[in-house]
Amino acid sequence: MNLNKFKRSQSVFLPVTCLIASLPLIAVSAEEPEQAELLDHTVVNAEDEPKAEFEADVITSEELEQNQALDLEDIFKDRPDVAVGGGASGGQKIYIRGMEDALFNVEVDGTPQVGTTFHHQSKIGVEPDLLKAIEIRPGVGRATDGFGALGGTVNFVTIDASDMLEPGQNFGGFVRSSYFTNTSGYKENLTLYGNLTEYLSVIGSFSYTNLDDYEDGRGFTLDETSSIQRNGYIKLNGDFQNGHTFSLSYEHFENGGPWGRRANIAGSLLGPAREPGTIVDLGRDTVNFKYDFDNVSNDWVDIEFSAYYTDNTSDFDYVNPAFLDENTSISSLGFDLNNTSLIGDHSVVYGMDFRDDDYEANGWATLANPALYSGKEDSSVFGIYLQDDWQISEQLLLTFGARYDDYEYNDQFGQNFSDSAISPNATLVYSPNACLDFRAGYSQAFRGVLPGEVYLNGAGPAPGLPPSTRNSPFLSPEESESFEVGVDFDNGDFFGTASVFQTTIDNVIAITGNPRTNIGELETIGYDLGLGYRWNGLTLRAGVSESDPTLNGADIDNVLGIAAATGRTWVSSIDYSIPDWGVNLGYDVRYVETLKNSAVIKRSYVVHGLYANWTPSFAEDLTLAVSVDNLFDKAYVDQGSLANGFGYYEPGRDVRLSATYRF
Repeated sequence: MNLNKFKRSQSVFLPVTCLIASLPLIAVSAEEPEQAELLDHTVVNAEDEPKAEFEADVITSEELEQNQALDLEDIFKDRPDVAVGGGASGGQKIYIRGMEDALFNVEVDGTPQVGTTFHHQSKIGVEPDLLKAIEIRPGVGRATDGFGALGGTVNFVTIDASDMLEPGQNFGGFVRSSYFTNTSGYKENLTLYGNLTEYLSVIGSFSYTNLDDYEDGRGFTLDETSSIQRNGYIKLNGDFQNGHTFSLSYEHFENGGPWGRRANIAGSLLGPAREPGTIVDLGRDTVNFKYDFDNVSNDWVDIEFSAYYTDNTSDFDYVNPAFLDENTSISSLGFDLNNTSLIGDHSVVYGMDFRDDDYEANGWATLANPALYSGKEDSSVFGIYLQDDWQISEQLLLTFGARYDDYEYNDQFGQNFSDSAISPNATLVYSPNACLDFRAGYSQAFRGVLPGEVYLNGAGPAPGLPPSTRNSPFLSPEESESFEVGVDFDNGDFFGTASVFQTTIDNVIAITGNPRTNIGELETIGYDLGLGYRWNGLTLRAGVSESDPTLNGADIDNVLGIAAATGRTWVSSIDYSIPDWGVNLGYDVRYVETLKNSAVIKRSYVVHGLYANWTPSFAEDLTLAVSVDNLFDKAYVDQGSLANGFGYYEPGRDVRLSATYRF
């Protein structure tokens, strides 16, 4: 089914026709939402390369704004297949279908966020107010997904000036001020955008967030959970209306707090080992350039080029003067060049990409013995790829392709690792009518040996001692296989999706001691189901997801850098919009069942939230919003956190108030 073509159809008979044609199948099928809905299977921009609409799940900016999202937990809270380990924002980790984000290709505007600075720290720092969408593609992938997407891909897409300007408007902006009761915190945001010329536009934004220690559902204030975040962002866009477009952006993100080195572990259990009061500062600087030439008179030419530089840093400022302060960085420089050719019933994307990474650790080992332990490592990877979307018939789509990747890695002890392989994929979609899709897919993904956590390359267990880990000379590359079958349905009123999946990753690399080795096979098997209904301004949604990650056939709790087991997760929400009043209301529930396996027991919990937004008719440039997280002040530890008492309790009730003035 071509979703864009479906949306352009204005026939009032389509919902009825689809429903009648699908009656024998609805009883055994789930339903698919439109772009703004939960468990959505669409693409963000119809002008992007041709893609099957089942490819990417999308979280939209509207959802983030309604919930007044502050961190990763807020961003993903309505997705049953995603868990986020809790505590301070600097320690939050994302788990999708049980797999940690370290196994995914995570990007910001197509710029890869490479490696891990420290296994107790968050890998990802983003400003929710700048996001247009988050595209999530777990499991079966495409050749265009980039390097080493073992578990899938996640792409955070930022806004352009064109997303904000109203028709006929040449300049605008907004000021947003927010207050959060749980942390006595506040956030300020100023964003300006406009057209510089007929062909050029620009957007700039700055935000500042200050949060005190939060209070959990038991009424206890948790020390060392406060944070200060700063974000600066500017993007220049050009559209010369002759097929040539470009964008150039820069973003600086900063998140810091007194979390200690182990930001994801409750401090009281570690005592002095936590280094209480230690200030940790996480930073990201990203520069991204994109150019596109779409020759409308030649179906063979649609060239896209992107180049990027990104630098992720962690700084540890210890309160004890006897300790040496430590810092790490991962910087990446790369490009992606491809062309799309329309050849008959085929849309073929082919291209090449390259990335060079530099890793540096200044820790207790490297600072004390720089001649022995430099803490510096480098890697590079070059790839070529091809993906063909073949519309065999009106009802049958076959997408297939492969990529070849060549990896090089030099560690600080003079060891070299060189790996290369081909990663194929294929997915078949059968659409018996305009509302219903059946799909089945298979893909392989390959990731050569790359540096491990940067921090452990430079830090020993105490000042002057050797680094905590080194590479085994026998390290093998990681390889994954993913299978998925599913069905999607959308007749305009009812929608939904259902999937059964399996992903197996061989030769998983992890640090469980010294040296760093392949620890075996990670397998995750499960299913996703989503249902929904739209009627006028009312949208009802419900979803459930369950995955069962195992390592070498054995149950797990939480293997840092690899996976975490969580119970079956249910989500539901009600959203009601009253345009005549300028009001939008919503209520959501997340229920995680008890997890009991041979490795761990994790308690169940139910968390409720609500929101209301009002744009008064007498002041249409003003929007007032209130949301309440953890409405009933539930005391719980998110199952994505470490178990056995090491995980942080989540924040209790938090009333969030904001006022946005647009001009």
